[in-house]
Amino acid sequence: MAPIKVLVAQCGGSSPVLNQTLAGAVLEAKKQGLKVFGAREGFRGMVERDFVDFHPISESNLFAIAKTQGAILGGSNNFHIDVTGDYSQRDNNMLSLVSSLKKEDIHILILFGGDSSAGIGMEILNAAKHIRHELTIIHAPKTIDNDLWLTDHTPGYGSAAKFVANASAGMDADNSTCLGVMINITMGRGSGFLAAAAALARNRTDILPMIGGAAGHIGPHKIYLPEKEYTLDSIMKDAEFFMKEFGRAHLVFSEAIGPKVVDPETCVRFYKAEQHLKDEINFTHGSHMFAEYLKDMMIQAVTKNVRANAFNYACRATPQAKVDAQEAFGIGKFAAQHCQDGKSGSAIMVRNPGSLYSVHYKFVDLELLVSEHKAKGARKMPIEFLSTSNGSPLYDDVSPAFLKYVLPLTK
Repeated sequence: MAPIKVLVAQCGGSSPVLNQTLAGAVLEAKKQGLKVFGAREGFRGMVERDFVDFHPISESNLFAIAKTQGAILGGSNNFHIDVTGDYSQRDNNMLSLVSSLKKEDIHILILFGGDSSAGIGMEILNAAKHIRHELTIIHAPKTIDNDLWLTDHTPGYGSAAKFVANASAGMDADNSTCLGVMINITMGRGSGFLAAAAALARNRTDILPMIGGAAGHIGPHKIYLPEKEYTLDSIMKDAEFFMKEFGRAHLVFSEAIGPKVVDPETCVRFYKAEQHLKDEINFTHGSHMFAEYLKDMMIQAVTKNVRANAFNYACRATPQAKVDAQEAFGIGKFAAQHCQDGKSGSAIMVRNPGSLYSVHYKFVDLELLVSEHKAKGARKMPIEFLSTSNGSPLYDDVSPAFLKYVLPLTK
């Protein structure tokens, strides 16, 4: 009897630990005696039957791949897959995708990705049913934005959060030297988890608290999160307050803040949205422009000494945090353990109770995950992770509960 075939695909963009999840899944599937293939560039490789055979790749080479950032198979951001469900069109590439799987006798598909990839997974299942092809889809989470429902956190977030914390600490040291306003924009799409990690920079035990005078409090002085409300005017007033108090202002913004505070015409120009906040917004596309826009506004209203940066893709390319790498490998292995159950689902992480940090993995129905996102949109930071204002803008962003949540993920 021929071995059962499994196809794995890395979807969306990259992540510091995406290859860890891939290696964990491939090694586990091979251990079960399954024949494992990888789709080059995600959905494109599936449509065009452009596959990599993992059989000749040794265990030691897979462990070496696991330690690298990026996506060894390539991502699928540059390939549009038809999710309309209209199978009457002869050029529908979703039908081409499932027809490819049928021709190659592939009945198990493991997708590594975020909420969009999970949703496309459901559409693949529907298309497979349409052509009467039996298919099981296993979704293994991947997103540095940490905006996936049902799971405690997502692989990739811990490494990216550590990068944001370290970069913010460095930027704050620079700001305490050069003074003026420092603006940093982070990735994160519509959720504030990644920007919020900048608060870890305040834990530094360096010399800043002893300097006093112009350097003032350790920054970032304020982190702007999409879970809270701001106006351009309130941001300017915050900067003025910090400049008056400390002679400097270190401000960190989630990339989702731009579309919330700029005028509709600027939103179209920066984020390529045809209607203000109605069409899908390309957050990262506009981050650099939003940073420069804020810089210009600050120069006009606050001080001429302003610096602006957008971290953007560096968040995805950062070295792996140890805990993040271990969990990413583990969730890939766990996902592959469900290959032959005959049930489509998603692997998630559940934090264990107790003072010592640990997690366990759980398998949930894929349709449940997708319906959660359709009903609620991307996951936001819960209210207990947000600070309660005491009347001052200083550190008016995250709560101690968030710091307790995020810190072990960055180890």
